[in-house]
Formats: sequence, structure tokens, C-alpha cells
Amino acid sequence: MTSLSLSTFDRLEAVDLQRYVEPLMLRNDFYLSHEQFIQLRNALRDYDQYHLVYALEICARHDRCSIAPLLPEFLHHVEGSVVCAAINILESLPTDCISEELLQNLKTAVVNTRWQALVKTIYGKLRDRAGTNRCT
Repeated sequence: MTSLSLSTFDRLEAVDLQRYVEPLMLRNDFYLSHEQFIQLRNALRDYDQYHLVYALEICARHDRCSIAPLLPEFLHHVEGSVVCAAINILESLPTDCISEELLQNLKTAVVNTRWQALVKTIYGKLRDRAGTNRCT
């Protein structure tokens, strides 16, 4: 198995970060321990745009349901690449990852983002998908 080195991930910048992470993400045997996942998830708010985009993708690959409720806060990030990463992950969530917490966080994000129309659309799609699997 191929594992992520968080010390290497944190140390690299821009192109060097890309050269390190991209090949890892393409590997079928890429592995992230639960401890690494927690460290990465806890550091999301501290990363620059490059680290943040990769960290979101890595966390989503490891545990989409755990990372999902955190994604709406990145929909009003100043960097479009971060917003796009969050949107891509949200749009590819399995239905069982669409929690009430996620929907509430998205509802709040709709008000706070310059991407209001897009976030409203994503919110509506996820709400509708969640509704088909819930008894309310």
C-alpha cells in the first residue's frame, strides 16, 4: 500500500505538492490511516489553497460522510479552486452521506456565498436525494 506522508504533504508547496500528491491519488492502493485522516481534517482551516484542495480530495476519498458536513464552509472561500473542489465532492456524495447537518450547513452557506445560485441548486438536489431515502 502507498501511504501519504503528512510531513511531506505539509512541507511541499505548489508544483512540488502537485508532483507528490497527484501520483498518489491515481494509485489504487493509496492508503490514509484514520489518524492521518483526523490530522488532515483538523488542519483544513489552516491550509493554503493548494494544500486545502488536495486535503479536501484526500479526506473525501477516505471518508466522504465524515467530511461532507464540513464542505459548505468552503463554498465561500476566496479561492475558486477550493470552491470547485468542495462543489465536486458535494455533487458526488452518495445518498447515505447526505445528513441533516450537511443540509443545514448548506442552507447557511447559500446566504454567505457569492456562488448563491449554484449552491442553491446543489442544496436542492441533495435535499431531494435525501428525501427519497428518509421517512418524514
